[in-house]
Amino acid sequence: MRGKEGIPMTTYETARQILEEMDRGLSQVDEPEVEACLDEILEAHRIVAYGLGREGLVMRSFAMRLMHLGLDAAIVGDMTTPPVGPGDLFVVSCGPGYLSTVEALTGVARKASSRIVMLTAQPLAPLPQQADLC
Repeated sequence: MRGKEGIPMTTYETARQILEEMDRGLSQVDEPEVEACLDEILEAHRIVAYGLGREGLVMRSFAMRLMHLGLDAAIVGDMTTPPVGPGDLFVVSCGPGYLSTVEALTGVARKASSRIVMLTAQPLAPLPQQADLC
């Protein structure tokens, strides 16, 4: 990997840069919102997660970790994913703030009286504003 001036970076420098970028991102996260999200997860009967692309990979990993914790979690599109309903939580990652599939699935979750948590880089976009927690 090369630094800003095109100079090759050591593994340590690369790791340090990655950690600094992660720290900058985490410093923008509102701690009460994280606590509210955790409360939603712990209060849910079932958690169903969804994301596309790299976000989808993260959501798959997240759902697996929830299962390891003993929570009932599934991923949209898996053969064994049950439908959501009252008392359930739909956790969706939608970085750009709008994707037609996210809009459709959020509509299904809302119609089924499921709670919705949306993770996004665009919290003021219209679709994230429809979530119970953004």
